[in-house]
Amino acid sequence: MSGYLVGGSVLRSRKAGRWSWRSYLLGCLSRLYVVLLPALLLGGLIDWFGMRQAGAQVLYSGHSA
Repeated sequence: MSGYLVGGSVLRSRKAGRWSWRSYLLGCLSRLYVVLLPALLLGGLIDWFGMRQAGAQVLYSGHSA
């Protein structure tokens, strides 16, 4: 679905004569980082709490049975 929406906006921009690679890539990166950065922070926070739980040393060291 996102490919359809992005593709449609590219076609409309090209038809209007205002499409450029720079604006296209900037738009893509901004849409990705809006989701990526909070997900990385949340994952890191969950992992940080997980490492401080009882018995986590065995799990995180890779030496579990």
